[in-house]
Amino acid sequence: MKNQYIGDIGDYGKYGLLRFLAQRGLRIGVNWYLTENDDSSDGKFVDYLNKEELRSADPTLFDFLRSIAF
Repeated sequence: MKNQYIGDIGDYGKYGLLRFLAQRGLRIGVNWYLTENDDSSDGKFVDYLNKEELRSADPTLFDFLRSIAF
């Protein structure tokens, strides 16, 4: 995990899937580790947070990611 990636569209998909599974009774365990930022363009895909139509998949998660990505 890198700070430069926070809120990326990949996060929305991954966290959304984990939330979906957890809400259906699956116990989730995640082992995060922080690594240094780099010069890649990974993690810069946050424009989806300006598209209200994508919010409907998981409004709570969408709003949270929008609040920390910008």
